[in-house]
Amino acid sequence: PEIGTNNNWIIGGVDTGIVAGGQNGASAYEEWLAAGNTGSEQDFLDSLIGASGSDGVDGDDGTDGLTPEIGANGNWFIGTTDTGVVAEGQNGDSAYDEWLAAGNTGSVQNFLDSLVGASGSDGVDGDDGTDGLTPEIGANGNWFIGTTDTGVAAEGQNGDSAYDEWLTAGNTGSAQDFLDSLVGASGSDGVDGDDGTDGLTPEIGANGNWFIGTSDTGVAAEGQNGDSAYDEWLAAGNTGSVQDFLDSLVGASGSDGVDGDDGTDGLTPEIGANGNWFIGTTDTGVVAEGQNGDSAYEEWLVAGNTGSAQDFLDSLIGASGSDGVDGDDGTDGLTPEIGANGNWFIGTTDTGVVAEGQNGDSAYEEWLVAGNTGSAQDFLDSLIGASGSDGVDGD
Repeated sequence: PEIGTNNNWIIGGVDTGIVAGGQNGASAYEEWLAAGNTGSEQDFLDSLIGASGSDGVDGDDGTDGLTPEIGANGNWFIGTTDTGVVAEGQNGDSAYDEWLAAGNTGSVQNFLDSLVGASGSDGVDGDDGTDGLTPEIGANGNWFIGTTDTGVAAEGQNGDSAYDEWLTAGNTGSAQDFLDSLVGASGSDGVDGDDGTDGLTPEIGANGNWFIGTSDTGVAAEGQNGDSAYDEWLAAGNTGSVQDFLDSLVGASGSDGVDGDDGTDGLTPEIGANGNWFIGTTDTGVVAEGQNGDSAYEEWLVAGNTGSAQDFLDSLIGASGSDGVDGDDGTDGLTPEIGANGNWFIGTTDTGVVAEGQNGDSAYEEWLVAGNTGSAQDFLDSLIGASGSDGVDGD
């Protein structure tokens, strides 16, 4: 027998009329209902779930897999096998390129404008930056920047005394001869020299020391009190009372002395002819030495004289001397400058201290360092705030 195209049994070429395939049997759900159960298909499916069996015995640990490593050629290696896959990708597109690739159009400025959202609330203040290096005076008396010795002396050498300068100018005689040459009426003031360019000006702190910026140099700004004119007279070998000293100052006016040679400019700062600290030719107004002793008028009174200051001055008046020659302008102080190699220079001395720091990371790199993950597009998306609520409809 064979099954014909009508699905009946065929014997030879004769159709028996008997269907060869049986009818479809009942489904499992129908069989479940026929067995007397009631409920939905889900109830039937739930009835198939038995109670949980006890845990099986743990299987043996598997062998550790090989950890990929980057080889000397830059490829990923598994064990000693070169996978041929480069471990580090090529540089990605710029943030602007990523913006265009995301379907946006416009110029770089349009891209930058798209990054600006509504102002957020103020963030937490960042930590204070590291203080910059402040010049300080080292143990050897030179200016230091950090731990670098600039080789520049912070304080000039002591100049010659007035008596030594007098001898250098070609005069001869004792200290008393020098003192005698000073007696006469004061000449009129000479013309002021031009102001020099301001250098860096030290200031005196509340503790009386020189400060550069906020750094205490530890150097006292004022010296100890100097000797009085009478003490200097005695030290020069003279003897007598204060009155004897005052009497020695009174005499006929002498001729003008020869102008002294201009002194070589000292390193900034220096003490000027008036006893003040000078930066170049700028008088800071700060006295470098201690307070003056008693004035000549006070000494005159102590010696037993009476009268006003004018009476004292009248006792000293001789013929007026001619005006002195104006002094040359002093050399400007040294100011730190940035050299061609990017370091701070004092004069021609390279301090070795870099004036400008290296470039920082891009905004996307900073985002990743902060613990975020994702593509440049994820970073760009993170910059866009939630949409604001709709405004009130216009009238």
